[in-house]
Amino acid sequence: MLTALGAPASLEISGSVRSRVEAIDGQFRPARATSDFLWSMRTTLFAAYKRGPIRIGGEIIDARGYGEKNTSSTSSTEVDAVELAQAFVAVGMDGRFGLGSKAALTGGRFTLDIGSSRLVGRTDFPNTVNSYTGLNFDWHGAGKDRLVAFWSMPQTRLPNRNRRDPRQCDPLGPGKHRSAILWGKLRQGATPA
Repeated sequence: MLTALGAPASLEISGSVRSRVEAIDGQFRPARATSDFLWSMRTTLFAAYKRGPIRIGGEIIDARGYGEKNTSSTSSTEVDAVELAQAFVAVGMDGRFGLGSKAALTGGRFTLDIGSSRLVGRTDFPNTVNSYTGLNFDWHGAGKDRLVAFWSMPQTRLPNRNRRDPRQCDPLGPGKHRSAILWGKLRQGATPA
């Protein structure tokens, strides 16, 4: 559709809007509303441009909540106004590490999906997304082999412990904890005989 509008084929744009209603009765957390209601909305907008091996991309996520009580247990996993979830530059290195292989080195702010995504991943249930600032190397072999190596600082969504009202999120985005560093590597594929 973008090509029909005159946009170059190397431009990728996608987005989504999700609306969800949640309710709780018999809240077990102390000092919280015993019953509560939340209408949450998540809007995403992603854009990337690729020229040769270079890909530049970014994503904005807006997660809002409506109808919750002042003593609600709603937190920054449901509400985070206008966050820059991704802003990255990636260099593609297809074929440089084996015939039929694909690889990319990404720097900046990005999301990660590693392995089964249980420990580090872009989960879809929460309204918000976990982002990381750093470097990520992702290699896929011609078969099912994969190697991921990364060094990053996890993003902190506001409001933090100093901001108690999730409806007053900082639209300038989260900060980085310099003391929190997430790094590692994962190798998937056939085990040598």
